[in-house]
Amino acid sequence: MRLYLASVLPDEIEWAHTLGWCDGIVATPGVLAATVPHADPREILSEVAAVWSLPIFTSVGSLQADQIVREGKALARLAEQIIVAADLTIVTSSSETDSWSMSANCFGIHSSVKY
Repeated sequence: MRLYLASVLPDEIEWAHTLGWCDGIVATPGVLAATVPHADPREILSEVAAVWSLPIFTSVGSLQADQIVREGKALARLAEQIIVAADLTIVTSSSETDSWSMSANCFGIHSSVKY
């Protein structure tokens, strides 16, 4: 079992990591806003990555394909251990009355991938 800490506060990360309770960090926009509401998320992610070598899971806020890729690449370039999630929604319709949609949370943009 792996445990991921949903916080970017240095004291909380240090505490959980010292106890062996932290295999990575979840730093979604919601976690960043709740933890450090007025800070630049990119700065926070860079600072956390500079101190700890743990995987850092974050996500993009965009829903447009080109913006998802652009934001994802920018976040992935911040540090090697940052892994970016993108919410993908596909809507398909076989007729005007029949439609379905599929949502997936896709962890797919990583800094080790060459663009």
